[in-house]
Amino acid sequence: PCCAVAHCTNPLESTRHHFCSTTHCHLEFTCAVDGCDRPVAQSPQIVHKACDDALHQRLQKLHLE
Repeated sequence: PCCAVAHCTNPLESTRHHFCSTTHCHLEFTCAVDGCDRPVAQSPQIVHKACDDALHQRLQKLHLE
């Protein structure tokens, strides 16, 4: 598998990653909603892929159900 950024052909460190570690690893901590560049919400118990926007949180919850 390769990086989720268009036209990036860098390999992933593992299949659990979405972005390469050489250039785009900072995107792991950016909201997964297209067009949103806010940082993911922080919680010690939950792994977030969305920012603290209520709609984005609901989208994440729906995705996980």
